[in-house]
Amino acid sequence: MTSHPNFDRAQAILDATRRGDYAPAFDNFADDIVMENGPGAGPWHRARGKDDLALMLLELAGFFGDTFHLKFRSYATAASQAASTARICSSAG
Repeated sequence: MTSHPNFDRAQAILDATRRGDYAPAFDNFADDIVMENGPGAGPWHRARGKDDLALMLLELAGFFGDTFHLKFRSYATAASQAASTARICSSAG
């Protein structure tokens, strides 16, 4: 059984992200992307648009250093979009 091309594309992007290569994911984000984190995320609660998301991720990575990484849990694809859930893992102190 063959899979949908968007499923294959999403899988390749998630595989790259797991290897620490975030460029394929970022390149495929919509310009008006919205990322929302839980209320405990402080100043990193919400990002709107690619520029804001890039700034948020750079600030998170800078704050948490080498302990920062994303763990994607699940995703769904459709003809024109994909959605995923991710867990931001890090430690400070």
